[in-house]
Amino acid sequence: MGITGYTTKTKENLQLDSGAYYKNFVVGTDTVETASAKLIGATSEGGNFTAKATYRNVTVDGVHGDLKDMVFIDRWDVNMTVNTMEVTTDNLKMALGAADTSVGEVKWDLIEGRMDVSDADFSENITFVGRISGSQEPIIIQVLNALCTEGLVLDSKDNGNAVVALNFKGHLEGPGDKKPPFKIYRPKKG
Repeated sequence: MGITGYTTKTKENLQLDSGAYYKNFVVGTDTVETASAKLIGATSEGGNFTAKATYRNVTVDGVHGDLKDMVFIDRWDVNMTVNTMEVTTDNLKMALGAADTSVGEVKWDLIEGRMDVSDADFSENITFVGRISGSQEPIIIQVLNALCTEGLVLDSKDNGNAVVALNFKGHLEGPGDKKPPFKIYRPKKG
């Protein structure tokens, strides 16, 4: 019996480094080299992905515990945060969620919030592309129908740079959609 989870395969299954984040990345068509226009930007402290189901245990009179065939999923909460250090017009607009951009004065892009959400505010996907040790293929995680729902916070400080946390939430396509709004592509091992 071992007292550690370490094996000789451990070094082949590590997710390494901070990876890169893309908007509307098409798996199987886009590559890291060809999708530079879809890159959200350089990050500071990377980002994170969460997918969490909310479970409901239906209780039955006379049964003194949870029954495995009476567990249901009410919803999935799917989120991805990208801590970008690039304060671009597109990143500011995405952070606001419901916003429009227009060319204001000659020197500036104008970004204004809105009181309603439109289909154009959603990104088809926000995609993390990272590296798994022991594989030449990347790990790819996508949040589908992504919308920033936490708003814009822009902190500035002396001797530092601002980081904009883009907090994306995944959404179902419609009321009949039965698949949670995420996909994970993990490279197969030989």
